[in-house]
Amino acid sequence: MTSTVVFHELHHSVSNNDINRVVALLDHKHDPLGLPHDPYGSLPNAKKSSLALVAYSGREEIMLLFLQRGFAWAINQLIGTDLPPLIAAAYAGHMKILHLLSWRADARLQGPGDSTALFWASSRGHANIVHHLLQTTTAARDDINSPNSKGLTPLMVSSQHGHTETVRTLLSSGADPTLLNTKRQSALHLAALGMEPLSLHR
Repeated sequence: MTSTVVFHELHHSVSNNDINRVVALLDHKHDPLGLPHDPYGSLPNAKKSSLALVAYSGREEIMLLFLQRGFAWAINQLIGTDLPPLIAAAYAGHMKILHLLSWRADARLQGPGDSTALFWASSRGHANIVHHLLQTTTAARDDINSPNSKGLTPLMVSSQHGHTETVRTLLSSGADPTLLNTKRQSALHLAALGMEPLSLHR
């Protein structure tokens, strides 16, 4: 999706969780899908739209407000160069945001590196998010063994980073520990390289 460039007042209000100011700015037609104007590269999270920043920051009330204001259609859009809202929430571990988005969002949607919400949640060790995605979305269950652009599966990346509970959740849901990445490494190899004492047995 092509993004618009906007001044960063709405972005700033989201960052500060200033709900009243967000309401006022939306009333004045400020665009939560635009990227903030940042000519000097000094604004934090400048690659995120306000909608993605809400998901990434876990601003539950503001997300609900955006959805009520008619921006649910944008949940499955990749705006700018950053993470779509579902992936941003999964990456940051915000379960309440995930609950708001999950019935609208496409769990197959990919962000940077052709990586899904399940992959990013696995990489960060958010076992509760991984469990939620696998229990509530057919797409996540179908894609549990799908690699990203580097040939890494959710099980491989969680093993590499030593996320034991996440590894157990993935294995119990059908993740395949025998798959190999583009370097011919399995999840067990990556766990060993990460020097983490993980068991990859179901």
